[in-house]
Amino acid sequence: MLTLFQTARQHPLAVSIVGASGGAFSWIITWGEELALIFRLVGGFFGALLAIASFLFVLPRLLRFLRGWRRNGISKADTE
Repeated sequence: MLTLFQTARQHPLAVSIVGASGGAFSWIITWGEELALIFRLVGGFFGALLAIASFLFVLPRLLRFLRGWRRNGISKADTE
């Protein structure tokens, strides 16, 4: 079996192509990981906005529904 240096002496172009493609592939993997991190950060930001919006808009309606349910029962709570 040939060592890397023997292969590089016999087939320098093939070794350089394999090395360049390996470097490019590792760059693509690194870039993909950074892109995934950006997506996670943006998703977390919009998730936080959604949580704030749900507290501001959904929670008052839910509390009103639960108060009506405690007072009148489930059938009349649907109309309040």
